[in-house]
Amino acid sequence: MRRLWWGVLPLTLIPLLFGAASLQSGNGAFGFGLWAGAGWTAIQRLVALTDAQAVPVSVNTAHRLQAVMDACESDSACCALPDPVWEVMSVRCAACRNVLDPMPRPDLGRPRTERLPMAMLRLWMADGHALGPSEQQP
Repeated sequence: MRRLWWGVLPLTLIPLLFGAASLQSGNGAFGFGLWAGAGWTAIQRLVALTDAQAVPVSVNTAHRLQAVMDACESDSACCALPDPVWEVMSVRCAACRNVLDPMPRPDLGRPRTERLPMAMLRLWMADGHALGPSEQQP
C-alpha cells in the first residue's frame, strides 16, 4: 500500500502536462480541472515528504501492528485464543473484543459498499487516511 500511495506521484505528471496543453491551446475548464486534481495529489505527496507520519500507511503503522501480533503470541495475550482484527476505529481481539491498539484503520485498501465514483472521490479527498480520529500509541 505504501508503494501504491507513493507511486501516484510520478503519475501526476501526465494530467499536469495534458492540463498545461489544454490551458494553452484547448478547453480552459478541462485544463484547469486536470491541474486541480493532479495538483491536489502532488501537494499531498510533497507535504508527506516533510512529515513521515502524514503517510496513511507509515513504517510506524507497521511497527505498531507487529507489536500487536507479538503481544498476541506472547504469554501476556488478552485471551486464550487471540485473533487481532483491524477494525475501522481500532485493532481489537475478535475473541474477547479487547482493544489491542487504538489506531484507526486507513481508508486506503478498505472494501467499499457505495458505487465506484463516490468511493474514488472519498478516497481522493481523504487521501487514504483514516476517517476517524487518530490517537497516539499509549
